[in-house]
Amino acid sequence: MSSSSHSAHPTSDSEAFWGAGALLMGFLVAVLGFVSLMMWIDARNARDDVHRSAPATSTNMAGMPGMTGSSAAAAGALTSYAGAAPANADALAAASTFPLLQLAPLLAFRLSLS
Repeated sequence: MSSSSHSAHPTSDSEAFWGAGALLMGFLVAVLGFVSLMMWIDARNARDDVHRSAPATSTNMAGMPGMTGSSAAAAGALTSYAGAAPANADALAAASTFPLLQLAPLLAFRLSLS
């Protein structure tokens, strides 16, 4: 009988890569779990700190640099474009053509899930 140090199933380098990858993924799970636990604790502490803090004394912004303190003056400086359209918007929309929309009748199909 002969003794041999050669195993029946030789190991390959890919098994080592799979093992190293699994080990790194385990470390990643541990680190992300720790980080999420710390974030959760910080959020709970912040919530408790807000409830314990003194209420704000004033909402007036006049004491802040660059602020006028008047909300009406600040709102007047804004320009709203809500509902803004050119006078010939309907004509522009009718004149525009989309080539893919012209092919739509040729591409009509019905999808049914049954």
